[in-house]
Amino acid sequence: NFIHMGGSGAVYRIGESDFCVKILNDGNFYASGRASNNCQLENENYISAKAYDAGVSVPEPRGIVGIRHPDHGNFVPGFVMEYIPAVENPSLWQIAKLKANHWRELRKARKAGVIIEDSYSKYHRHNLILSVKNKRWYLIDFGNWKEAKK
Repeated sequence: NFIHMGGSGAVYRIGESDFCVKILNDGNFYASGRASNNCQLENENYISAKAYDAGVSVPEPRGIVGIRHPDHGNFVPGFVMEYIPAVENPSLWQIAKLKANHWRELRKARKAGVIIEDSYSKYHRHNLILSVKNKRWYLIDFGNWKEAKK
């Protein structure tokens, strides 16, 4: 079940489960298992796990798996994480709360040693989702996240 297409890949829900998978794209064609794609997904898994373990509101990462691409059937690497059912059109009140929650989560991530490189200039509202279940905001899209140098 297709959820969202972003700049670096697409996210699909895995059946009716509580998990989804991010599959990277490579230009106009989806990732074919090349090492660079595996490295990016491994970094997203590692850095999101570090943030999750520190209490930052991110979907729980579950690892990298090989998966058949739902569109063309090729075997590709995928980053599996918790599926968060999101509010489709947040209310103005919910959006007003977004900014405060956003900065709080970014500070928690920074304190945990996670740097979201584009967080102060380009980290957009569409990189946050509001959970239908618990009305909590979650940071998503880990492609530009990195570990702080010690």
